Amino acid sequence: GRSSEARLTIGEITKVVARAFDAKVTELRSSARTQSLVVPRQVAMFLSRELMKAEYQAMGDYFGGRHHPTVIFICPQASGTQRPHPAVGI
Repeated sequence: GRSSEARLTIGEITKVVARAFDAKVTELRSSARTQSLVVPRQVAMFLSRELMKAEYQAMGDYFGGRHHPTVIFICPQASGTQRPHPAVGI
């Protein structure tokens, strides 16, 4: 059978993160920069990169049409500068 990792998508990761942060997927995919959305969006991007090796361009397209250099900048930010959120378990 297929492993659960093979079915993982940016959308599925975003759904879990949105639920954990009490946000909507559409909000995380938007270009809004409010603090309540910035952190969960960064977590979703970081997890997409770490868990499924998502390409920066694909993540940029999914999250509000961001340019891939922006996504490259965000991913290390999410891994090192944010305190873990207990709801996500990271």
